[in-house]
Amino acid sequence: MYNIKMNYNFHLFLLNLLIFFISKAFADCYSDTGGCTCLTSDTVGGLKCGSELNNGCSSDSFSIFQCNPGGTKICRYGPCTYGCCATSDGNSYCCMDYACSGCKNVSKIPNPPQPQPPQPHNQTTDCNNPSPDSCNFYSDCLEKKFNCGPNGYPIGYGLKNCENFANEINLFSNDGKKWVLKTMLCLQNALVQIYNNNTATCSEIKDTAFRSHAKCYIESGVCSLPTEWWKLFEIIDIRDIVGSWEGILEVIQTAEGCAELYAWLIGAFCKKHHYCVP
Repeated sequence: MYNIKMNYNFHLFLLNLLIFFISKAFADCYSDTGGCTCLTSDTVGGLKCGSELNNGCSSDSFSIFQCNPGGTKICRYGPCTYGCCATSDGNSYCCMDYACSGCKNVSKIPNPPQPQPPQPHNQTTDCNNPSPDSCNFYSDCLEKKFNCGPNGYPIGYGLKNCENFANEINLFSNDGKKWVLKTMLCLQNALVQIYNNNTATCSEIKDTAFRSHAKCYIESGVCSLPTEWWKLFEIIDIRDIVGSWEGILEVIQTAEGCAELYAWLIGAFCKKHHYCVP
């Protein structure tokens, strides 16, 4: 009987200790936050919680979001997805939804319109002004004019990857969808000039296109989307990556804010596909 009572008291002690530590951990992030919550993992583009405010912080070149010095009532790392709020204890937090209910000194972001999936087969195509929601530039313009064939860049690479993204766009977050649409348009715009060159060859079209890949990926914001990288680079035809691999790495390595993507590409991703560079 004595042993049973001792075991009961011991387990009760452990339970109370566990409750204490759990409540302490949550208190640091949820104290007086109402409808706000902290995202704590910087490795996936989250925001630090607690009392790390903007005042006095310096930019960190290894962070996805750069420091924004200034007021003490906004979050330390770049803008939150839904907005942010400051609480009575002087801390700042990311809102977990657009309502931002229960926050004080709220900085809300309007609920954005949902990105519309691109349509691969619009009826008309302006070859000098590609549409952001269409893949037709590759077939109706480049291929129709230069006849590069099913294995040429317009059909075998450009149209194929464009339609892959069009078909898979709903797998992405809102930020990922925006990246897809921006990148698709950028890649087509990069070929308008060579489309207007009547003496251009299919080989020149391919070279021009590959040179534009890394630039379009980065300018459209790929470096700030770590949670989307596997999806993005698995959907892109693997030949698209290999064909311009060194160029992509060179541009990403020197681009501001892309150190984490560079490390990921030469680490996890290229090892999986067995074409890492020394």
